[in-house]
Amino acid sequence: MIQELFVRGPLTPSAIRRSLPVLLMIAGVLTIGYMVFRQLGYDARTIHVVDAITGETRARSIVTVLPRDAISAVTRPRFLTPEEAERWMSPSERVIGVEIGGEAKAYPINLLSRHEIVDDVVGGKPVAVTW
Repeated sequence: MIQELFVRGPLTPSAIRRSLPVLLMIAGVLTIGYMVFRQLGYDARTIHVVDAITGETRARSIVTVLPRDAISAVTRPRFLTPEEAERWMSPSERVIGVEIGGEAKAYPINLLSRHEIVDDVVGGKPVAVTW
């Protein structure tokens, strides 16, 4: 039965020769697509996570969908007075607070969710606030 595949079926030498250009084209498109996605920063990795309660190990995929440096940092943040901020923010809005040398600043989480990093100076010290 297996011999039939090679003598009269789809695996005959002439059938393979006829389909070779199509197979090579598909392989080329897949290879080029993979290279382009890798160049743009797309990536997928598998990590193993241990459940702290059950001790069970599970495989999880981490997929990177944005190229490197796709989200711009805030490099010259502007700050509002507390009175001005009350008009824009709700009392329950979360912030990351930084206090150095008596100078205090608050960075709203909703802004950090869009930019992920703020480069700033607090109390004369350079800081990077990340989320």
